[in-house]
Amino acid sequence: RLPHVSPARPASTTAYLEPMDCVIAQLTGVIGANQCTQFTALLCDNRTLGGTEYDPELVRMSGVDPATLPPLLSLTDAIGPLRPEIAAQLGIPASAIVHAPINDSHAGAIATGARRPDRVALMIDTTLVLLETTHRHGTDLDHDALSMPCPFPGISGEQQSVLQSLNKI
Repeated sequence: RLPHVSPARPASTTAYLEPMDCVIAQLTGVIGANQCTQFTALLCDNRTLGGTEYDPELVRMSGVDPATLPPLLSLTDAIGPLRPEIAAQLGIPASAIVHAPINDSHAGAIATGARRPDRVALMIDTTLVLLETTHRHGTDLDHDALSMPCPFPGISGEQQSVLQSLNKI
């Protein structure tokens, strides 16, 4: 329950979306999320790549009403074509296909080349994040190190390792 929201709002809400999933919904009309966009919700078992279901135990422990969660879509499948009116407004072909969104750490790995196994990247914003693509999954909460699913084609079965030092800047 969101205490600062009027009781009528949740009743009229189809699903609570991360901003990147909201953009996809506006572009395609498809309401959904994926394992990467839901990473911070901590409602997916991220030990396995390509999950399309929420973990029932994590959802139960969170107290979130499962009916308010968007369906989980594949990380690698196309979401669908642009809505015709959006394509016209943007001046691009209506046949343009929209793919699954990624989070900021994944975008950082692409922008810096850290998606390659021989590279690392350092992102500095409100947090400090060290990015590396690795073949193993791991978490070390004592040192703020987390692994998240890797959505990059051609890196099947790998995880995107994210070392995050919160509030140390």
